[in-house]
Order: sequence, then C-alpha cells, then structure tokens
Amino acid sequence: MITLDEPLDHAMLEWAISIQNSSGSPCKGIVEIGDQETTWNWTPDSKWEKGSYVLIIDTTLEDRAGNSIGQPFEVLLSESKGDPTVSGLTRKAFEIP
Repeated sequence: MITLDEPLDHAMLEWAISIQNSSGSPCKGIVEIGDQETTWNWTPDSKWEKGSYVLIIDTTLEDRAGNSIGQPFEVLLSESKGDPTVSGLTRKAFEIP
C-alpha cells in the first residue's frame, strides 16, 4: 500500500504505478484506489515469492494541480530552453524475505 499526502488523479494512479519482479517482468495483481484517492493498494494475483521486486512510478503521474515528478514546478516560459518535461520512470527496489 502507498499512502499519499494529497489526492491524486484516480485514472493516472491505476496505470502509472506498477511492480516488477527481479527479471523485469510485470507482476500481475489488482489495483485499488481508496481513501478519496489518497491510497494505492496492490494485491498480487498469487502469493508473494521470496526475492527482489521494484516499485515503478511513471514520472507523468500528476497531482490535481498538474505538477509532476518529470517537470519543474516553476519555469519561466520566457527563459525556457526547449521542453522542460522529463519522461521516464522512478524505481524503488524492495525485498520479500
């Protein structure tokens, strides 16, 4: 379960966060968004196996004001040198003992 400080867009939460196993394959499971869009809960289709996993968050995930990890919050457009958007993924490894 991931608990958020503020509500995020429901539809984006459903696809922008995922879990992969140590070989890089996506883990299958059910995503539930709850507590007025402040929790992301993932239940695997099968029992967790011991090993390494990675939580992956797409940097296009936005708060309700349109702020994202992949784009600076305060950019003066007159001083901008191209597209400030950085697309990609943020990863957090974890272990199941």
